[in-house]
Amino acid sequence: MAEFIRGTVFFVACFFLFAIGGGVVAGTLAAIAPGYYPVMFPASTHKPGLSTLDGVVTGIIQGLLIGLLVGLVIPLGLGYLRQLSWLSCLKALIILAGLSLLFGVVGGTLGYLLGRLAPGYYHSMFNRENEHASFSPTDVGIGLGSSQGMMIGVAVACVLVLALAWRRTTIKSVENSPLVLAVK
Repeated sequence: MAEFIRGTVFFVACFFLFAIGGGVVAGTLAAIAPGYYPVMFPASTHKPGLSTLDGVVTGIIQGLLIGLLVGLVIPLGLGYLRQLSWLSCLKALIILAGLSLLFGVVGGTLGYLLGRLAPGYYHSMFNRENEHASFSPTDVGIGLGSSQGMMIGVAVACVLVLALAWRRTTIKSVENSPLVLAVK
């Protein structure tokens, strides 16, 4: 019963923290790269700020969905490996936040560099060669790079959390094996 409660708390925490994180990341992208959301939501550009609102709402919804997935996978994996403790849940959240932030910054930097050094890439991707000067390949690069980087960071963090739990489980099982106990 205690593992069920811990898993449920972790699930709910992921659900809400990822939704909040998605909104914060979207708002930050709107401030850092103001040309990103008008390109992503061209139908919303007829009213000022509507594309940013669309971006923030989309970020929140994506955060909810990612939180739903991560909130199910991590507790199920930790529970299966008999590693579902409050401390392991806290460590998992720290690893998820740290790696998604790290990968997001690296992805945003790479996207910026790609937009700066090879702007034709984003122009061809969005077929915007003849569009007016408001198209900013660096803003699009920052937005796409950071959001894609964060997704990779979340995936890597999930694998890392479960791999560390599996490692702790195998170390415990080896330490408690009859052969090791006989040698001691």
